[in-house]
Amino acid sequence: MMSKYYCNPLNLPYKYSFQKPNMPGLGEAKLSVYREAADPTLELFKGRYYLFPSMTRGFYVSDDMVDWEYHPLNAPIPVFDYAPDVRAAGDYLYFSASKRSEPCDFYRTKDPLGGEWEQIKGTFPFWDPDLFVDDDGRFYFYWGCSNITPIWGVELDPQTMLPIGEKQVMFTMDNKTRGFERVGMDHVSPKAGIDIEAETEKMFQGLMQMPAELRAKEGLTDEAAVRRLARGFAGDDPYIEGAYVTKHGGKYYLQYAFPATQLNVYGDAVLVSDKPLGPYAFAKNNPFSYKPGGFINGAGHGSTIADKSGNYWHTASMSISVNNDMERRLGLWKAGFDADGELWCDQRYGDWPVDAEAPAFEKPPFMLLSYGKSVTVSSGNGA
Repeated sequence: MMSKYYCNPLNLPYKYSFQKPNMPGLGEAKLSVYREAADPTLELFKGRYYLFPSMTRGFYVSDDMVDWEYHPLNAPIPVFDYAPDVRAAGDYLYFSASKRSEPCDFYRTKDPLGGEWEQIKGTFPFWDPDLFVDDDGRFYFYWGCSNITPIWGVELDPQTMLPIGEKQVMFTMDNKTRGFERVGMDHVSPKAGIDIEAETEKMFQGLMQMPAELRAKEGLTDEAAVRRLARGFAGDDPYIEGAYVTKHGGKYYLQYAFPATQLNVYGDAVLVSDKPLGPYAFAKNNPFSYKPGGFINGAGHGSTIADKSGNYWHTASMSISVNNDMERRLGLWKAGFDADGELWCDQRYGDWPVDAEAPAFEKPPFMLLSYGKSVTVSSGNGA
């Protein structure tokens, strides 16, 4: 039987986005036109693989994770809300996505390809959601996307999707002790030598020129909130975002992305706990998903699942970020857990042709024919 190959970024019909900055005071109101898909959630549901990325107005379905077929989504699903999350629970596939200005609803269906989606009213706003269903049927929910606030977690009632108890802090950013969280290309801060406090004040004054009703819509209800936002944009603190929980060997692996989606060092780290709401401890081999070089960079904000044969896979966002910071693509890599319980991801040849059926860490049966060869050009300096 012939092997099935794929390449990263995945060969998909990425959709175009037309974007202006959504808040006055945060840059020039310039139209950007670019293609985008990111923040993917991969799920095995009723024998098929479902891939839900941001800004796709739908999802992809596959029998083998090599050949993907696009399916559009329609109302009431909020198809243009970022970071869609899906999770199988019994006969249902649950869906949610991101919104900061109003409570986010949940949706579920028994048939994503042709069935109706049942809407479950939400009670609180969130960004970068992740629903985790434990072996005992209990629902847990994680969210967060900020360089100011932490990653949160809470238990949900499976019948109503209402929180049970108060939300809890899972962890906070710390670029002083976790070097991989440092912002900048190759983790070199673009704000080095800049008076961050002066820049913060300048941005704060710009944001305060916004109409009060627009600030309130963005959750900026007082000057302290505006100042925190200004500090977040003007400073060099990392974003922590894109939580996703995988359970293996009785332990809970809380994954998250850092430090910013447009950077070559965008990756995923992981914390481990014996309980779904922690306390969590950072794994020893962080970051586990990290691709700062190669044909295309980045390997952050995604999901990790077991396939039909029990082999693990990790999917995440990859960065182009030329026409816009949000110009991104999707990557897929083999993953797993070693004898010590450490989560790993095979990205050594992360943008070479990949034999989907070969074991992880197997060298590709190809050679880069251009390696070490001289190059000639027809025009230019020195030609």
